[in-house]
Amino acid sequence: MSPMTDDFRQYLQAELLRRIEKNSSYSLRAFAQLLDTHSGSLSQYLAGKRKISKQKLKAWCHKLDLDPKQSELFCQKNEISKNRKRSELEISMDNFEAISQWYHFAILELIKTQNFNRDPKWIAKRLGIKSLEAKLALERLMRLELVREDENGKLVVGNTSFSTLNHEYTSSALKKLQKQILEKAQLALEETTFEQRLQTTITVAVDSKKLNLIKEKILNFQAELNEYIEDMSDCDEVYNISFSSYPVTKENLER
Repeated sequence: MSPMTDDFRQYLQAELLRRIEKNSSYSLRAFAQLLDTHSGSLSQYLAGKRKISKQKLKAWCHKLDLDPKQSELFCQKNEISKNRKRSELEISMDNFEAISQWYHFAILELIKTQNFNRDPKWIAKRLGIKSLEAKLALERLMRLELVREDENGKLVVGNTSFSTLNHEYTSSALKKLQKQILEKAQLALEETTFEQRLQTTITVAVDSKKLNLIKEKILNFQAELNEYIEDMSDCDEVYNISFSSYPVTKENLER
């Protein structure tokens, strides 16, 4: 995997998630064995609760078959990060992960439900993901201040908004997110009872000059529906409600 960041912690998180996506049985313990370290120490480092030496960082880079130039870049950034707050690039990487994995948004909504439990194992069971994925996602959301603890130590959704810094990067992430949502819709078609889902489509002839107006009406309805749902006080489940509009005809070149 070619690193997309010069921060080693962020790279390790992305690499671990990539391996989990490729092999669902892959675990933090397996990753720690690859790096020849204890899983507890690795977990603390990934969570930002532990620092590593330049020597260990180089050793891990060697285990991951990274080239010397990339290893040196990680070492330089690691030394700088010891004495300053997270950089703008780190935040950008976090944002990318947050919007490219569907369960980050699901966790934000799950927090609003009755009887929410912050235990990663409970979150994982509710969302059908791995405990490690839930743990890393929750830590990421808290670092971004999208999730915070209230005065009673209860997790609540924060008021902080975020935006991506690179349009092309954001576009790629959003495409990945939408693909995941479509895949989950396909699974729901087979695995979810009819009473629990609604999947409907209309196929219509349209005036392409009025496409923007159609999009505007869909977005307005989406905002209205979201406002209605946000007012609910006894939420107990999390749903994806999708809107999709695309041509089934190829471009008419004879016009």
